[in-house]
Amino acid sequence: MIVVGEVLKVVQVGNEDVPMPDGKPYSCARMTAYIRVDEVLKGELAVGTIDVQYPQNSNWESGPLMC
Repeated sequence: MIVVGEVLKVVQVGNEDVPMPDGKPYSCARMTAYIRVDEVLKGELAVGTIDVQYPQNSNWESGPLMC
């Protein structure tokens, strides 16, 4: 899905371990972004607000920026 909209808020909802190529786990924050959908460019019709969950590393020096 590809939409045009506005990010209303982003919150951390926990943590998760992501395995790295060397097999070692890397701890990342589990984030949720709430997005108001203004227009759908591709995909199913979305009305109102959608939430997108993703892992994030806030310290790029010690691991990947996006887990």
